[in-house]
Amino acid sequence: TLLCVLLREILEEFDIKDIESHKCFITTYELREKIELFFKDSPNTVRLLERLDKTIHAAVRLGFLKETEQESIHDDNDLRYEIRRIIKAKITNEKLEEIHQKLEHYANTVTRTLHTIKLVYSQVRKTILTQADLKSTHSTASNT
Repeated sequence: TLLCVLLREILEEFDIKDIESHKCFITTYELREKIELFFKDSPNTVRLLERLDKTIHAAVRLGFLKETEQESIHDDNDLRYEIRRIIKAKITNEKLEEIHQKLEHYANTVTRTLHTIKLVYSQVRKTILTQADLKSTHSTASNT
């Protein structure tokens, strides 16, 4: 879903900016850069990026991307794709907005969960330190 949303948004930006050309192109390298932004703090970034190639191939099979003959300027193994306009029919503006709202809700939920985990961790840490202090004090008192 994330790749398709990114492709849809890239095509939308292209349509607004580039009036002369009718085809929008992107490379694997550029897709990787855009996807990395979403997972930069994730411990699974490497694994997610490794799966990106499979996801791109799925987008090709679905007709959202078309591999081109033209080579990328980044490196020899970097493939270049045309973003196909069919993606606009599959992901309408309304659907795009719905997905954005879901992603925002998910991000807020994750943020609240992380905040709760930090609070619980802090409380547990205080309890452990207090118990350690009590043991230390008890141990010191019994030695005297």
